[in-house]
Amino acid sequence: MFDVAGLPVNQDGEPVFKMSYNSRTEFNVCYDVKGKARVRMAYHPYENTKQLWGPWFALDDDSTYHLNEAAGSPEEECQIDETTGTRQFLRNKHEVHIVNGHVTLFCLFDPAPTGIEKHRPGEYSDYEPLSQVIGTKLYETHHREIVRYDDMVDQLSIAKATGALSTLHGTPAWELYLQGRGAQAAIESELANKLAAEGNGRELVLAQWMQAVTD
Repeated sequence: MFDVAGLPVNQDGEPVFKMSYNSRTEFNVCYDVKGKARVRMAYHPYENTKQLWGPWFALDDDSTYHLNEAAGSPEEECQIDETTGTRQFLRNKHEVHIVNGHVTLFCLFDPAPTGIEKHRPGEYSDYEPLSQVIGTKLYETHHREIVRYDDMVDQLSIAKATGALSTLHGTPAWELYLQGRGAQAAIESELANKLAAEGNGRELVLAQWMQAVTD
């Protein structure tokens, strides 16, 4: 789910969610759209200023939009990073604009989104290239630790679906769920305080989605 209220504006003066999936292709299945939403794709070449854009396309609860510029395709651009001196590949640059609402969607990636999507207000978000994630110590640790959380989600989801969730109260799986829920609440609270301090109103967006402290 994303919302653009309080985000930095684009070159047209509109707050937008900015993305450039330079290491992914994907199609996005929109299934919950509130307010007036639309998406547009950048024309090549990509520019930091005076970017040329394609037309806006409306998004609704039955929409799918496809980011289909693949690695090695004619659409992929290559630039030299001025800071690191390394080659940077660019593709799938797009923006989403929403008025008085949000867009919730299901993303289907190729390759799957191993790693963390980095969002920085005013910049175009992306995942790190898979080659920079696989094989790292951080990924190995995450891959090892996530197994027990996956098992917990499987156990509790099946129990809830069959009406037997209460029978798992007090079990290791339930305690792990409570531990994770507490950690999530702490992260949300820290983020809300940070957004409030920035003074752009983003904490009001987060408030609608913060975890309720209930079972």
